[in-house]
Amino acid sequence: MKERTLTVLADIDESRLDDLKARLADIDRRLAANDFPAFAEVETLHFASFVILEFPKAPPGLVFEANFDGDTEAFVKAVTGSAAGRAALGDVFSHCRDCPEDTDRLGAYLLEKNIGANCYYTGCSGRTARQIRQEIALRTDVQRAVDALPLRTGGADPSPAAIHAAVRKSVGGAGLDPWRRPFLAARGQEIVHGLWRAAKWLLRIYAIVVIAALVILALLALAYGWMFVFDGQSLADIGRRLHDTWRLALCLILWGIAIALFVVVVLVLPIAVFLVRLRRRERTDSEFRGAWDSIHRDEVVAREFGRENIQNHFCSLTKVKPGRFRLRTLQLVLWLINLAGRLYWNRGKLGKIPTIHFARWVIIDRAGTPWLLFLTNYGDNWDSYLNDFIDRASNGVTAVWSNTDVVWRPAPAAGGGTPDWQGPMGFPRSKFLILEGSRNEQPFKNYARNSQSPTRAWYQAYPAMTVRNVNDNTAQREALFTPADRANLHEWLRRI
Repeated sequence: MKERTLTVLADIDESRLDDLKARLADIDRRLAANDFPAFAEVETLHFASFVILEFPKAPPGLVFEANFDGDTEAFVKAVTGSAAGRAALGDVFSHCRDCPEDTDRLGAYLLEKNIGANCYYTGCSGRTARQIRQEIALRTDVQRAVDALPLRTGGADPSPAAIHAAVRKSVGGAGLDPWRRPFLAARGQEIVHGLWRAAKWLLRIYAIVVIAALVILALLALAYGWMFVFDGQSLADIGRRLHDTWRLALCLILWGIAIALFVVVVLVLPIAVFLVRLRRRERTDSEFRGAWDSIHRDEVVAREFGRENIQNHFCSLTKVKPGRFRLRTLQLVLWLINLAGRLYWNRGKLGKIPTIHFARWVIIDRAGTPWLLFLTNYGDNWDSYLNDFIDRASNGVTAVWSNTDVVWRPAPAAGGGTPDWQGPMGFPRSKFLILEGSRNEQPFKNYARNSQSPTRAWYQAYPAMTVRNVNDNTAQREALFTPADRANLHEWLRRI
């Protein structure tokens, strides 16, 4: 069953904004206490959150984000089908401008306001929320079975095979078969590597053919000169003798030149033009060098550091730089990341980042201005998460956010009113789209912090699990229910 995403964006009635914040704070407390059946009863739901977005020249927006398994309409029906779900979500969206009063129409309203995602990533591809919970329970059963085994049998420690057989017998009633990995998750990386190897071989064959043709031409030229100078043959006789061979070699050379020109015209030239236009903009971009002074700083700190979280949620809102060039560049980058996430980065790591459960990038339009919304559920703390972006995926991060500016409201001075908006200020300056940028650590982190909108309410189906935990549990299940050789048994024991 495929993981999917719902991103609902609705305009908030500004006169009811404070009341909405209070309602969402109450929902967040109930979620922390596992007392919110509207989400807990939906078996297919992995994560869900509510975020309020604020804009300089547009009404604030309420975002309802959900990561779930299966069909979107089926999920919306499940989450609004119960009385608790209709009441809870109806109460939240009643603070929005065009929400229907009849809660029976709430599902249709959510589907209408769903803006999807330009790019979507999951770190546990192919695992349903139900399967993840089953494998958590299985791991507990396996640990209990191992703990119950005698340490020695006849004076020797039990072999890995004996432990495997005993544990399998102990949990045999679990009803879990070996997991069948989705095709792209199982074969995607091999397909990409195979295509890359094929492309390299084609380039080698092309080079060999062109070089061979050049060698043939050189030999023909030598033969031509030899016959003319030493044999006294006429040019007409020599031409007749060498005509066919010369024509074949010349044909190969011309085809080689044609292919090279095609590559230059279709690929190299457009890329060169793009890079020239990009560099002109990069040299004149504004650059954020300030501190983290967002009006939301205290709220963010209270959520991140006031709880002991294995998982965290992050929401970033940035303004796309003016002009179609930057917007089209951002759309292309997100399309490529989305494609790579489907074909290649589908085994627990986005690039080299191993901590992301789910992430999405959405380009939204507010009053004719494009904005980039980024929502992610991740493991570990915020600072480690940003360090992963810097150390392991700086090129990708810079390729995305170098096309954006940060716009924020600073924290008010003591006794002051609501401060004016600041910005737009550009991402730390990049080169050729992917270089530098996020490698400028502190400006990058401050940029990210000032772009952050506080999470108002957040649901986690398995709050104690990192991406690595989930993938380890799946690997343990596969090893337990699949015949394994000695090396795999040792790896299975290591995961317990």
